[in-house]
Amino acid sequence: MATAAPQSRLSPFLTAPSVAVIGASTHKHKVGYQVLQNLLLNSRRAPVSSPAAKRRIYPVHPTASHILGLPAVPSITALTEPVQLVIIVTPVGTVLEIVEAVIDRNKNFKSSQRVQAVLIISAGFAETDRAGRTLQELVQLKLELAGIQLLGPNSLGLVYPSGFLNASFAQADI
Repeated sequence: MATAAPQSRLSPFLTAPSVAVIGASTHKHKVGYQVLQNLLLNSRRAPVSSPAAKRRIYPVHPTASHILGLPAVPSITALTEPVQLVIIVTPVGTVLEIVEAVIDRNKNFKSSQRVQAVLIISAGFAETDRAGRTLQELVQLKLELAGIQLLGPNSLGLVYPSGFLNASFAQADI
């Protein structure tokens, strides 16, 4: 039986009813594939009555039409459904543009349907050099000003076993 998610700054990550994986991949050895697969496997293992079993998962890939049996969209702006959690698994050079698109996209949705949290798995930020640090600070500032929680960058992801959430590229059977 799943326990309730703790009410904290992590709640938007742990209890999101819909998740978009930007950088989802059709190649099983890529991080974007592993993150998407982990999300799907854990949602399918959840009791039918739990929120995790009803979690909507949207792969975002510029050219794929389907990934792991799910319809893919070419960009976050092409996704017309509400999304509360965005996971970014793309090269560092694309992250700022994606974050700006997420912030802009939120203007089209009522507050309960907006992106509330962003998880950046991508690396190449403050851990690399001064330019990476500057980029990381800019991404953090933009998300903070938009009222969007941030976890990352350069993250393994997030695992919340009792909530049937594995939004990481770690082994699926954690």
